[in-house]
Amino acid sequence: AKDLQPFTELQSGLALVETPMPTYSCPTRGQRFAEPRADGVVFALGDYAGVFFGFLLDQGSPSFDYNTPVGQVLKEYGWRGIISKAGHRNSSGVYTQWPRVKSKDITDGTSNTIAIMEKAVWSQRYTASSEWSEGWYEIPGWSHNAHQTTMRSVSGDGKGASLGTPARGYGPTPVGDDAATVGSTPRSETDEQAFGSPHNGIMLAVFGDGSVHGINIDIDPDPGGALFRLGCRDDGETVDLGSIN
Repeated sequence: AKDLQPFTELQSGLALVETPMPTYSCPTRGQRFAEPRADGVVFALGDYAGVFFGFLLDQGSPSFDYNTPVGQVLKEYGWRGIISKAGHRNSSGVYTQWPRVKSKDITDGTSNTIAIMEKAVWSQRYTASSEWSEGWYEIPGWSHNAHQTTMRSVSGDGKGASLGTPARGYGPTPVGDDAATVGSTPRSETDEQAFGSPHNGIMLAVFGDGSVHGINIDIDPDPGGALFRLGCRDDGETVDLGSIN
C-alpha cells in the first residue's frame, strides 16, 4: 500500500483535474486547458453541463442555507433537471443527502428531457485564466463547490410572486462562441452561465434516453418557454423537437 500514489494523481504524475477527458470536450473547440496556476497545476476543462433553473448564485458555498425561504425555493424549483445536486455540506460540516433522481421522477419522459448540453464559452476565452475571473465558472473547485463547471442555467417556469423569484425567473440566454455581445450589451461573465455552442445556429444536447439532438440556439429562453420545458423533467409539458431543431 505504501507504493500507491495518492488518489489525486494518475500514473502519469498528473493530478486528476489536469487529465483531459476527450468525451467531455467538444471536438469543434478542441481540448481546452486553463492557464497554469502559481503551483503549476493546469486544469483540463470540459464543454458540457447539466441543466439548472434560474441563476446558480452561491448555493454551492458552505455558507449557503437551503433551509431559508430562498433556499427552499432554489431546492424545489432550481434542481428540476435530470442531473440534480446530491446533497449539501453546510458551514458546520454537516452533510445533508438529497433524494436521487430516478427514472420514475422524469415524468415528462427521458426522450423529452435534456440531460446535458453544450456550455456557453466565448471563443476569446477558451483558455480560462484568473484574468476576467473565469475561474469561478470554468476552473474546477475555484468556488461554488464546482457547481459552475458542471451545471448551466436556463430560465425557470416563471411562476411565483415575481419573475425575480430565484429559480423561477429569468436565466441567461444561450449564446454562440463568436458572439462578443448578447443583445445590445457586451458579453459578460453572467452570459457564461448559459448554454451555447461553437456550431452554426445549434447546440448539441444529450437527452435522458441517450439520443442526441441539435437544439436551435434561438430557442425561446424566457420563463416557461421551450428551453425550460425541454430541460425540466416534471413540468407536464413536452416540446416537438422537429419544430426547434
